[in-house]
Amino acid sequence: MAEWSVTLPPMKADGKSHTLKVQFTKDGELAHERIAKGILFGDVWYVAAPKGLSGGGKAKEGGPVVRMIQNQSKRWGNSTPSRFSICVSRTPRVIGENGKASNRFAAYWKPAEGLAAQIGQAIAAKSGRPVGIIWVQAKHDEALLSHWMSPNALKDSPSTLKDYKTVGSQYPDNPYYLENVRRYIEDWKSFWGDYIPKMMEAKAVPEGAEMTALANCFHKELGDADAPLIFTAPSKKLVSGITPTKGINGKHQVIEIEDWKDVSKVISAVAK
Repeated sequence: MAEWSVTLPPMKADGKSHTLKVQFTKDGELAHERIAKGILFGDVWYVAAPKGLSGGGKAKEGGPVVRMIQNQSKRWGNSTPSRFSICVSRTPRVIGENGKASNRFAAYWKPAEGLAAQIGQAIAAKSGRPVGIIWVQAKHDEALLSHWMSPNALKDSPSTLKDYKTVGSQYPDNPYYLENVRRYIEDWKSFWGDYIPKMMEAKAVPEGAEMTALANCFHKELGDADAPLIFTAPSKKLVSGITPTKGINGKHQVIEIEDWKDVSKVISAVAK
């Protein structure tokens, strides 16, 4: 039921394996016990990547440990996807005698591969500490910035405010919850009658507001406003008329790229 949690003081990233033992007692007797072995302390990065962005190779052995967690869930097509989750199952993952996992939807740390390995190794080479990459990749080509945002964060960008009234209104704490049915039709009329024609006339989308809302959403949902946020933006060679993003709270860095799949500058930035 996810009714307990463990908070540790700052731990030294010593590269050694640690064990966490959790026990539940009832009337002085042990009722349940869970033991988590192989815990490492180091740097953890949450990477949100578009579909098709990958890379070859695996993390090299011999240096600081580089691991990754990949999204195992199948909720992307659900009407209420778990945007920031890497797993929706709480059933432990156990490898049986046949070599197969008992739960293929359970998240687990594994040797980093592809672009996650490249990013992790670049960071570890600079820090000398173990690195964990939480690799969350879009499963569809049409994934939008708004797909990564929590329902409440949708209200922070003019271009996603309509989504806040529709998607967000599925949740009881949303002020539009009870009015959703009546407002839904009117919102779409306004979107196609006003917003789209204006965008077509100006041949441009709203200036950076959606990216600003997404960036602030990440800082809030991941619980660390001081964590550095690094994201890419197309150069004028790719898209003309781009206005620098404003209003992002917390640490952030914009990396301009001239090729949609060139992430070398991103790797260099995170490794500093």
